[in-house]
Amino acid sequence: MIYILRGHVMVPLNVLSTKLKDFNIDNLDKEDIDLNRKPSETIDELDIVLYSVNKMKGNLIHDIERIERDRQEKEELIVKLNQSQKMEALGRLSGGIAHDFNNILHLISGSAEQSLHYLEANKLDKIKKYLGNIVEFSERGDKLIRQILTYTHQKKVEYSKINLVNVVRTSLDMMRSTLPANIEIDYTFDQEVDILGDITQMQQIIMNFCTNSRDSIDKKNGYIKVRTQVNHIKNEVQLIISDNGSGIPDEVKEKIYEPYFSTKPINKGTGMGLSIIHSIIEQMNGRIELISEIGEGAKFIIFLPVYSEGEDLLANELNPTQRLGEITLKGRRVLILDDEEIIANMHKDFVEEQGAEVLCYTSPLAALAALKTGLEVDVILTDLSMPEMSGFEFAKAYSESGGEKPIILLTGHEEKVLSENDISSYNIEEVLLKPINMEELLEVISSI
Repeated sequence: MIYILRGHVMVPLNVLSTKLKDFNIDNLDKEDIDLNRKPSETIDELDIVLYSVNKMKGNLIHDIERIERDRQEKEELIVKLNQSQKMEALGRLSGGIAHDFNNILHLISGSAEQSLHYLEANKLDKIKKYLGNIVEFSERGDKLIRQILTYTHQKKVEYSKINLVNVVRTSLDMMRSTLPANIEIDYTFDQEVDILGDITQMQQIIMNFCTNSRDSIDKKNGYIKVRTQVNHIKNEVQLIISDNGSGIPDEVKEKIYEPYFSTKPINKGTGMGLSIIHSIIEQMNGRIELISEIGEGAKFIIFLPVYSEGEDLLANELNPTQRLGEITLKGRRVLILDDEEIIANMHKDFVEEQGAEVLCYTSPLAALAALKTGLEVDVILTDLSMPEMSGFEFAKAYSESGGEKPIILLTGHEEKVLSENDISSYNIEEVLLKPINMEELLEVISSI
């Protein structure tokens, strides 16, 4: 009896105990536990225990997979809602952005016309002045485009050391053109301060609050005041945004950060703005307070930790114009490829001024044919988007045919367009975003 009991009960129970000993979430095996018992037509208590254990294990695996799936879906939903809220705000900004661009284009075209006029009159001082205007307003347009791209891109949040004062300034610059004439906006700060955060998220916070203030003020004369002040004792900075709008009633205050809660009419908001803002602030280890009374406006106070690291990690960079006189391309042969002849010739003139010999092409196929038949160059500068073949396809064809000279790609796409493997495989040394300052371009060419 002891032998039978040992062989049919004790040994299988010992095997089951051993397998369950290491049973945890990290090493769940989808295969059922098998005690290697001889097949039997009857079901005993041990079979029932084994069935229950395997059923429990299967249910646990299923629940874990469902929880993980739900978590991923929730993260994807948050990203989509975040992007939707940003696009909603951008839609409201579009009128002001168009206004800014029209001003920029007006000043550029007017300055160009004036330059041509004074060129005929040979007034060099006037020509210099208006050409300087063209450069200045081109840079301003470039800055506006980059702000919009930074704000609208769906990208992974990247926390880094950022200057809060600069972020507030640039965000309010974008907001100013969207505000009606009856609303004034003012910003004051007690000192420069750094925080650990994401620039796009901080822009989103400021623009969301200002947009809500604008809607609250409506058509009466009003103001939006933004202030940052540092509390050294608590090592935190307060970002205070206040207005003299209609105020927020108590019953709304209780729900204001809830997802999909909105006091605005249908199709005038997603109801996700303040919910997302509240989530962002919590992720930054901050908090938010609201002070408001009906008819007396609203004040939001955002408390954020001050970035504290003792040393400034940002290296001081030399202005490229200061280095221009130190750089020369004398003795180098540069192939310039761009399907836009005006752009190709502009790059050609500039590079030639620095002493290089330039070979200019507007056809990738013609440039590739010349290189394959023995054209010798030291570096290749090519546009990325061209009708015959892209700059990347050109680089690939060139390198696969035995070409070894370094290639610089110019692109107007702000997002990352090539993988690191693509870049390293086909002689691509640099990928530069247009518009690029000519001095910066010269510096890159000379460094290769």
